[in-house]
Amino acid sequence: MLIPPPCRLPHGARGTIVPRAAVWAGIAIGAVSLVVLVPNRHELFKRLMADGDAAAAVGLLPGEGTEETAGATVILTAELIRVCEDESWSGKSLPVLIDFLRGHRDFASAAGEVRRQADQIPRGPRTRLWSVLVERAIAEGRLEFAERVEEELLENAEELTADLARQAVTIFRFSNRPQRALEVIERLRGQGGRPLPADLGDLRITLARETSQPEVAYALLKERIAVTDEDAVLRRLLPAAITVGTEAGELEALVPLYEKLISVTEAMGQARGRPDPDLPELKMKFARVCEWTDRPSRAFDIFLPFAAAGNREALDRCIALNVGLFREEELTDALADGYPHYRHDDEITRLTARLLANGARRDEAMSVYGDYLERHPGDAGAWFEMGAVLDECGRHEEALAHFQRAYELDAKDVANLKHLAASAASLGNSELTREALRALAELTRDPEYLVELCMVAASVGDVDCLKDSLRQLLEVGGRQRVKYHIHLAAIYREEGNLEECAKVLAKGLERFPNNVFLKTEVANAYVALKRPEPALRALRGVSLTAHPHLAPVALAALQQLHGAAGATAVSSYLRRFGRELESRDLTSEQLLVLAELNHHCARFDRSRVLFRRVLGVSENPGELARACFHLGQVDSARRHQLKHLASVPQAQSRDYSFLGDIYTKLGERSKATTAYRNALSRLRKSSPSP
Repeated sequence: MLIPPPCRLPHGARGTIVPRAAVWAGIAIGAVSLVVLVPNRHELFKRLMADGDAAAAVGLLPGEGTEETAGATVILTAELIRVCEDESWSGKSLPVLIDFLRGHRDFASAAGEVRRQADQIPRGPRTRLWSVLVERAIAEGRLEFAERVEEELLENAEELTADLARQAVTIFRFSNRPQRALEVIERLRGQGGRPLPADLGDLRITLARETSQPEVAYALLKERIAVTDEDAVLRRLLPAAITVGTEAGELEALVPLYEKLISVTEAMGQARGRPDPDLPELKMKFARVCEWTDRPSRAFDIFLPFAAAGNREALDRCIALNVGLFREEELTDALADGYPHYRHDDEITRLTARLLANGARRDEAMSVYGDYLERHPGDAGAWFEMGAVLDECGRHEEALAHFQRAYELDAKDVANLKHLAASAASLGNSELTREALRALAELTRDPEYLVELCMVAASVGDVDCLKDSLRQLLEVGGRQRVKYHIHLAAIYREEGNLEECAKVLAKGLERFPNNVFLKTEVANAYVALKRPEPALRALRGVSLTAHPHLAPVALAALQQLHGAAGATAVSSYLRRFGRELESRDLTSEQLLVLAELNHHCARFDRSRVLFRRVLGVSENPGELARACFHLGQVDSARRHQLKHLASVPQAQSRDYSFLGDIYTKLGERSKATTAYRNALSRLRKSSPSP
């Protein structure tokens, strides 16, 4: 044990010299006795420190575990702080205080006293002391205390150092506060000067991901990648950037990252003299990203060589992408090259054969079909498809034999039956032709097969067969009976038999009275027959607002009805349809027709509104003339009608007749007479009995 040196009491104390033994005797009784024996303990500490006997100063504490320990620790800590103050925190007492805080067992009391006097300690020494407190707290596992002190330390520090930032980040991550740790790193980065250390840069990225900020992490990784040209570093950073970019939803930005990663991986493989085993998987992932980012053609290019090398996943993607890309020739090449890998996959074998046949590579197609039929001689579909290829090659006898074999294996294959019938007919085999047609007739009692028969009949131009099959469909029924009525009516319409067309549609409307499409067709049919009243009856219960496409049909029927039966017959229908027709987007010509119908039916309020709409939307001088005339703007009507006559290459009789009406209204009888004569002259030229 060290013996304290002789120590003189300060001026005014009893006695002059107190031996070291007496000092230790006073210390042994505790801090209270120390005050009695040495009234000015501050001076004692100062002298001990001045004599270089720091151990003796620190050893003033009573034994560990006594009741006086905590109080004495506080007293001694306070004395050490005062000594440091006397030395302006620049002497040798500060290291003693630091060592004391690091090593003393009663850390809690000492730390509490230091924190209590925080305001008395300058910023620089305080930063050092708080760092020691944090280190000691971490060492003792007192994370909550370390976290509080670290917050105080960060608040006190004028400028963060990298070590201080590392310490803070460690504590906050242990305390599950990644956001606070990230703020510390951002503060260090924001100080400028030196660049952020690499380890803290990596931590910054990690913390951004931990705080659910993939966008930030992605931006940071992009910054690192932009300033890095070392392949090894890029090989580590790029996969992380791709992962984070995916989490951030930056799919478009993944494309250049994958390109760079693949380039770096290839370069490193060349440097090593062997390819990187991860390269194929990287390219496959890149191809998937190209799909996600709407780059199907590029994805197809990447998948294709893998497909040709036997990668089934890549082949499946090429098959799916080909639907929109129409790159069947390249897909066929890949299937042909990869056939040794896929020859035992029946689905791919059949697809390969079909694509080869479609690509006019018939010899290869037949070879593949032959290989398949050796393994599956009972597959009727394959016999039929190979027969179709033989037929295209001009080997019709062999084709017929294959169709017959397919029929023996599957007598209900309609496609095969159609080819069998056609092939037999072309070879003059009438008996086989009749058999195939009979089988088709029996099968097509089912609506699905009847539709197929309709298609066959239509393709060969057999109208009678087509009509018969459609009639059977109407009898048998099915989900698309409306469609069958319309198709059958269309045939009659093409034949010019409008009466039968209207009858078929009317029967359909009887079965499906609420079908708007049928109502439309029926109305159109009767308008074509110039029978407006049945057309308008068909439109009963239909809202022209909900079905605006019916407005022109209704208007045409009304116009026909007015010509046939006059204004009285039209009036009731105008009350029913008028407002709905007005609310539709009609052409200026249709608006004019509707306005004139209202005018003829003495619905003058509505007609004036419509004539004004015509003036607002029409650019046709003839339409403008008629609208102005009905609105009483006769001068404007004359101007527009003259412009109309000058603009048309061959004016009609009614154009001059209307001009005569205008002049009559204006009281210009001579001009009116001239206009009527012109109208009569043109009427004589166009009609044998004007």
